[in-house]
Amino acid sequence: MSLYDPESSHEWHTDRIYTLQPNEIATQSLVLSQASLSKITLWITPVAQPVPADARITLTLIDLNNQPKYLLSLSQPLQACSQAQCTFSIGQNQFIPKGKYAIGIESSTAVHLWGSLLNSYPKGNFSINHQETSSDLAFSIEYRYTSQSLLGDIARVGSDLWLLLPSLALLITPGLLIIKFLRLSPPDDQSLSLYLVISTSIAFLAVGMAWTSLFNLHWHPTLVRLLFYGCSLMVIILAIRNLRPWLKKFQIEDFFLLLIFWLALFIRLLMARNLIAPPWVDSVHHALITSLILDEGAYPSTYAPYLDLSTTSYHSGFHANLAFFTWLSALPLPTSMLVFGQILNALAVYSAYTFTLAFYPNRFAGIVAAALVAFFSPLPAYYTSWGRYTQLCGLLILPTIIYLFNNRIPLNTDLLSKETQKTLLLVSLLISGLIIIHYRVSYFCALLLGLSALGKLFHPSGNPKTVKFLRLIAIFCMIGFIVLLLSAPWLPEALFSLLLPKFTAWSNPPATTESVPIGLLTPALGRILLALAAMGFVLETLRRSWNGVILTLWMALCFATIYLSNFVSKGIGFLNMTSVTISLYLPLSALGGAGIYHTLQWLRGFYHPRSRWLPLVLSFCAILVSAILGGRALMPLLNPITMLVRADDLQAMNFIRSATQPDQKFLIQPFLWGYGLYAGHNGGSWIPALANRSTIPPPVLFALSDRSEQVRQINQISQKVLEKPNDPTWIASLMRENNLQYLYLGGRGGAISAWTISQSPDFDLIYHQGSVFIFKLLPQRTHR
Repeated sequence: MSLYDPESSHEWHTDRIYTLQPNEIATQSLVLSQASLSKITLWITPVAQPVPADARITLTLIDLNNQPKYLLSLSQPLQACSQAQCTFSIGQNQFIPKGKYAIGIESSTAVHLWGSLLNSYPKGNFSINHQETSSDLAFSIEYRYTSQSLLGDIARVGSDLWLLLPSLALLITPGLLIIKFLRLSPPDDQSLSLYLVISTSIAFLAVGMAWTSLFNLHWHPTLVRLLFYGCSLMVIILAIRNLRPWLKKFQIEDFFLLLIFWLALFIRLLMARNLIAPPWVDSVHHALITSLILDEGAYPSTYAPYLDLSTTSYHSGFHANLAFFTWLSALPLPTSMLVFGQILNALAVYSAYTFTLAFYPNRFAGIVAAALVAFFSPLPAYYTSWGRYTQLCGLLILPTIIYLFNNRIPLNTDLLSKETQKTLLLVSLLISGLIIIHYRVSYFCALLLGLSALGKLFHPSGNPKTVKFLRLIAIFCMIGFIVLLLSAPWLPEALFSLLLPKFTAWSNPPATTESVPIGLLTPALGRILLALAAMGFVLETLRRSWNGVILTLWMALCFATIYLSNFVSKGIGFLNMTSVTISLYLPLSALGGAGIYHTLQWLRGFYHPRSRWLPLVLSFCAILVSAILGGRALMPLLNPITMLVRADDLQAMNFIRSATQPDQKFLIQPFLWGYGLYAGHNGGSWIPALANRSTIPPPVLFALSDRSEQVRQINQISQKVLEKPNDPTWIASLMRENNLQYLYLGGRGGAISAWTISQSPDFDLIYHQGSVFIFKLLPQRTHR
């Protein structure tokens, strides 16, 4: 497989650095940080239009590690280049080790070469006919992931095993103490018991910080470590004392599920192996809010000066969990979010298992569903590319709520019994945490709880429907009252400042002809998941099972909600096709697991294995084969376009903190993100979170502002920058008009040319490290 290497690439292509003639050769030296080069992409445009049919472009690769040595030459028609990009592929039989190289470029017709006129790649030089220049050619690098790469990653993951300590302290200790405090009888299923603890921990930390923030109790890193690690030590001592009874309950199904989880986690870590920080624009405001929590030790009372919003309740629960993990691990915030996000992503294995058992009381179906999410479905693995950690965190809690409601709150028992009351209290805690973590997933959960309640109501039993209906009403009233109580420090402010007035802030109601973005479900091995889910739905229908109907209705109602905004109220426009579609991996995996289980049950009528070990060996082999095939499909899944940050960007943050004043603001490279909003195009977007300075454009959360004029102004500034990005006078004028003192041009490049800005008397280059440039806007000159 071929993977994108952002750190070896140099993608500044704003300047036309040279027009190469047929009798000339251009050379760019570069350093490959990964072995097994597979692709080189250059930014080249032909001078003549249309492009001559016989025009060719040739790339030569030269080894500079010892004595210069010719390695290979690749030639292709110039017409094969598209959108100003020419990609050259290296054959699999040609292994290129990491190190220093040079690429030579020759063309049979005149072509424009694009890059940066200002030296932005200190690792190499650009030459024309062997004469060095001050420019750098733009290029993008991909490499093949080999067995040597795998061995290196295994060693690297092994060296990072210490991260198990903060992970277990965060995800196990709080939930285990809560369940022990409630004296709730755990399920006989050890995997379910484990995940019940994990989801309780996530919910409790979200709710707990709401209460500590209410009473102005501020967390400190030392206090967090002493408390969590101290309690974890007590839990470990108790676990050792009860190890033998636990091992007796541990079954082969638990081993299989644990194996799937660790394989899924390893694949998720491999997917992020080239990332220096979490991708895309959502990660930026997650980092900002988390940094405010880290500074205050509580939920922030304001996002100012970085965002001018009336609400401070945006998905607070996830940011609390990330803050606790950051305190416990002492990792830098970008690394902490990346690691914690991938751990949550792997935990989707247990969430799929729990979700399936909420409807199908068969462990085999749950294990199949877990494997489908781990190795076949592109979601939630692709969440990393968007930074959709908040929705992922919410979807980890939802299955536990549904499982407890469906299996631990029967309608034919006394609702006042201690066990039922404890279960209702735990469900209320989970729902409270879910609301604080993600309001969209809370809505999904409410729909599914309603459908599950109907399933209980119409399920044949000895009690009349009227009695069951009244008991359901009593259950929901008790849960609702406790949820309101537990979430009281957070919910009122969020309800009136965020949820009610802001449901339509992100998108307009869709057209009734808008289709489901099925393409989000088909990458990697997603088509197999869809086929198995369809088979499961058919078999469930033939079996006249309520469970298949409930899951299908749930998916249908989630999509129907989107269209209702056209006819009922725009207030439910907080849902969109993407947010619903990317949550479907849970019901699809459950249907797929049920379909596989029913099929194998039917096949057992024709064949009975003589050895009880044969099914276990086959299951073990199936998991390993699925992991290998799924890993190969998932590893290249992340979109390179979403990788905004480079290592040079992170280094620049220290300079910004030390060399600028807190009230000074930065203009960063903008781009049109979506929903009519502009966002930062490169690592400069992380300045508010990592350097504590304001930027234009700010994190895209600015769209939630009550001041529509302010949102319009930010968008207008960004739009005007992109209208004349290479006019320094225009840029300087915009900055003066909007009280912006600095211009940050990050490692990924963008529309504004660093060279053009450097030639302007309006700017002073105060920082240049690698591919990052920081310019100070000089006072306007007065003419005498």
